Amino acid sequence: IDKPQWKLADSRFFWNKYLARHFIRKKFTNLITIVIRGYVGISTRIFIPYRQDQVDVVLISRIACKRAGTRFNTRGINDDGNVANFVETEQIIFSNGNVASFVQIRGSVPIFWEQDKSSKNVILTRRNDASIPAFSKHMNQIIEIYGNVHIVNLLSAKKREATLVDAYKYQILKFPNQSKLNYTHYDYHAASKSIYIAKLIENLLPNIKAHGFYLKSRDEDEATMLQTGVFRTNCLDCLDRTNVIQSKLAQKLLEIQLETLHLLHHKYIPEGSALERNFNHLWANNGDALSNAYAGTGAIKSSFTRKGKRTIAGFIDDSVKSVTRAYVNAFKDESKQEAIDLFLGIVEELIDEGELSPEERLISIQLKEKQAEYSTVSNC
Repeated sequence: IDKPQWKLADSRFFWNKYLARHFIRKKFTNLITIVIRGYVGISTRIFIPYRQDQVDVVLISRIACKRAGTRFNTRGINDDGNVANFVETEQIIFSNGNVASFVQIRGSVPIFWEQDKSSKNVILTRRNDASIPAFSKHMNQIIEIYGNVHIVNLLSAKKREATLVDAYKYQILKFPNQSKLNYTHYDYHAASKSIYIAKLIENLLPNIKAHGFYLKSRDEDEATMLQTGVFRTNCLDCLDRTNVIQSKLAQKLLEIQLETLHLLHHKYIPEGSALERNFNHLWANNGDALSNAYAGTGAIKSSFTRKGKRTIAGFIDDSVKSVTRAYVNAFKDESKQEAIDLFLGIVEELIDEGELSPEERLISIQLKEKQAEYSTVSNC
């Protein structure tokens, strides 16, 4: 018997599961449509001069709903191992019946932390040793789903971000299953020029090749290659810096995929080609969509992703976005967070507990008991 669609959905990205709960209970499964949040970009019939051929490129990003929210209201990890702004991004290539794909993930630094809105200082809300269980849950979850994990940490080693860098390293050293983890710290702010980013990708190349990618040949009934590991990239917000580096990782994988399909001659995508332009456009739009969801504006550095270089117009655009973010974070994010929590069924105060089912009432009680563990109260 075929399972209903909602049972096949990945619960991490099933945004309307709470709203569909009554349909699920009544078994009205044919009325349930799975809602995801994120980005889908499609670029078709991109001409490849080397073989006089065409490819289609699809980019799909899914934002997780397990710890959803806005920039300053949702940071770090919870006790279930779910992190803020967790996003799975899959890049899919179609060519002459062949299908190749590559998956990456991003997510907030998996420890308990907050950031002050005014000073922007990072605050650890639990001691390092108290974060170990949640960190282990998170890493074990993604290892189980994706295989080996290569962490690419883009935080600055100086000033306020250094606190997170040190805490992150502590957790990795204490993680029992270290053989499944690789860790690269790349201070993006200290080395943001293209030549340094290219060097980073070169250093990551052994694991890029080791992780591989999914490949289904038109002549085979089953996949001829499988991806066995994943890159988990983060910066502070997992938006701007993260999208730049993820796009560069994706470009290297695209080159490897096209070479495997005999569609690339010199191992590099020709600069200024239609393929490069379309690819950069997709990733820039992806960054803007994910940034709008979490921070209220398009991504800073999106002009660099789109054009491959920094321009005066891009600098002005980034400055405008920074100011807009400050306004949105100060005046709009609180109500947006409440709306997200209500949509996902998290806000008990907005629900008459007398109408809750026994299961929902138990969850409500347990959340209130743990409130002190995942939130802080300060007098303004």
